[in-house]
Amino acid sequence: MAEVVEQTLALCEATTTMIRTISSVLHPALLEQSGLVATLRWYAESLSNRTGVRVQTRLPAQNYRTDPEVEISLFRLTQEWLNAMFLRGDLSATVSLAVGPAGFELRIESVGPSWGKQELEDLHRGTGDLGVFVSAMGHRLRQSGGTVAFRQEDTAMVLDALVPRRSEK
Repeated sequence: MAEVVEQTLALCEATTTMIRTISSVLHPALLEQSGLVATLRWYAESLSNRTGVRVQTRLPAQNYRTDPEVEISLFRLTQEWLNAMFLRGDLSATVSLAVGPAGFELRIESVGPSWGKQELEDLHRGTGDLGVFVSAMGHRLRQSGGTVAFRQEDTAMVLDALVPRRSEK
């Protein structure tokens, strides 16, 4: 009986840990507290630790802030794109964020198996799981004056998003 209780307690602890992890990934408090740069750095590291996929970051040293809706949109775009790349078997990715006069420029490059014709068509048409998501994120970013584009370069799939710089907090 004691063994069953111990196993049950261990299962409860593991479940609690998993719920906390899922909660923090779905809506990281770090985004509100520290901004997009710190959150992208944290997410890349945590994804690498969870999956073994090497995710590098090229992020500004300064933590620029903008409209919270823009920050969450860019974070979600990064999160979903990297998760989709992991699920399709990509081996590595680089997340870059540049903040310049034009605004916030996010680039995600992932390297892995070649994309099939159907996958590329789904992305361009906005169909399939990833295509629908990218289309929805594009719409959300366009509401802030932004754009989302993607292209294949050799063995890499590249996603570029640009959101005009409006205000800093």
